[in-house]
Amino acid sequence: MTGGAIRLLQLAKSFDGVPAVTGIDLDIPGGQFYSLLGASGCGKTTTLRMIAGFEKPDSGRIELDGHDVAGDPPHKRPVNTVFQTYALFPFMSVWDNVAFGLRYQKTSREETRRRVGEALDLVRMTDFAKRRPAQLSGGQQQRVALARALVLRPRVLLLDEPLGALDAKLRKQLQLELRAVQREVEITFVYVTHDQEEALTMSDRIAVMANGRVEQVGSPTEIYSAPATTYVAGFLGAANIFDADVVESADGSAICSAVSTRLRAATHDTARCPPGPAAIVIRPERISLQSVDEPVSAGHNAIAGTVGEVVYLGASTQVHVDVGADHAMVVEIPNHSGPQSVPHQPGSRVHCVCTPDAVRVLTRSPVAVVSDHTTDAVEPQNALAPG
Repeated sequence: MTGGAIRLLQLAKSFDGVPAVTGIDLDIPGGQFYSLLGASGCGKTTTLRMIAGFEKPDSGRIELDGHDVAGDPPHKRPVNTVFQTYALFPFMSVWDNVAFGLRYQKTSREETRRRVGEALDLVRMTDFAKRRPAQLSGGQQQRVALARALVLRPRVLLLDEPLGALDAKLRKQLQLELRAVQREVEITFVYVTHDQEEALTMSDRIAVMANGRVEQVGSPTEIYSAPATTYVAGFLGAANIFDADVVESADGSAICSAVSTRLRAATHDTARCPPGPAAIVIRPERISLQSVDEPVSAGHNAIAGTVGEVVYLGASTQVHVDVGADHAMVVEIPNHSGPQSVPHQPGSRVHCVCTPDAVRVLTRSPVAVVSDHTTDAVEPQNALAPG
């Protein structure tokens, strides 16, 4: 399968005067698993629906392999969509559900039999071909919906929270299966989710969205380890974010004044790290704890503080350290030695130690940092409101 490259140029959409998407630009290479990630109401579902043709943009272009399809109806676009509600026909068998689109296209009986068989085999549902949707689990219904979309051989498959209705354990299993299917069929998947772990697990690239615009685009590794803004840092995983002042910046690093000390931070673009007010982020798993009388290795940052809470989480222990800021610094220590892996008790004076590469300078986003994105509700499929 070739093609499937998508380019969005200054795409904008409002509902009743309320902006949902505010002039975004995106390049989605053909054959990639590309995720639109963000909290409910950030514009990701509206963007997907405009690519599908279910919503007409107020302005901008939607190019598919170089051709602007913004004015084309959905059935004239070489794309297909899988929603969270799978919309299977309840009185049809699995086989007939998957074959429905081919019959609509008047595909020959022999070609239909071959392609439906291939699609069911791809999603491992061949043994369930005679069953009806009510006789299937949620995960099996999701596989049937995927087969029904893939059997039409679209250049682009759009997926709007397709795993959102499943329990956590099944969702994790199907994340890997869906990624494996995408690699096998080699078509462009554009995947909408509010679940950061899901996006990190499955994607080649991620576009993090907030308030109808794109905050950052990058690989999962880039987005997590080198977030560009306070919003991205706070949305993806646990993050210690503090106000800072950049004192100087040169040669791939910056000196910052933060949490009552001076810290060295890694920066790959000194032009985007000018002296002045900024913010920093340090991931909890990138910090180690030392007693104040232990020597700190040369070149490492050390932030003095007092242990507050110590929370045992099973695989790790979370330590909250008062470093004199508005909120505690959270340190996550793997429990390699069992429940007693953290010797520091509440009230202990410690150093929070990290390398310069663990400290990242951030641009302040106008969007508030998300403190608990896992509780965000899933966006409605057909709501006439920003999504």
